[in-house]
Amino acid sequence: MNKFKLFFILVIVALIGFSGCSKKGADKMIGKWKADTLDNPQLKSMQVVVTYEITKDKLIEDASINGQSQPKMEIGYVLKPNAGDTIVLEATHPQTQQKGDFKIVFNGDKMLMTDPGMSTITLVKQ
Repeated sequence: MNKFKLFFILVIVALIGFSGCSKKGADKMIGKWKADTLDNPQLKSMQVVVTYEITKDKLIEDASINGQSQPKMEIGYVLKPNAGDTIVLEATHPQTQQKGDFKIVFNGDKMLMTDPGMSTITLVKQ
């Protein structure tokens, strides 16, 4: 077997391994989540209710601010290879197409999600 074929096979095996790690984290994320706490100084003085529905390929955000419903936002994402217990998903904003990494860590029955601006949301599964 030549070196190219061996290299190609090793790359495929590594990718399968990475996808397996990411899938375990993705399985935990799937479902409906409600924001328990928001670590964002701009939102502290407002009455904010945020829920997320996470599927295998998109995140649907439903929010209201001071009782006013906001338009639902459907955000596509792809999982990046895991770094330990942290799940990293690269989300693409639906209007601007800007990409950003969201870091997710599970703490018991809660999910902590840190956005690209470094604000953290604690979510509880519904």
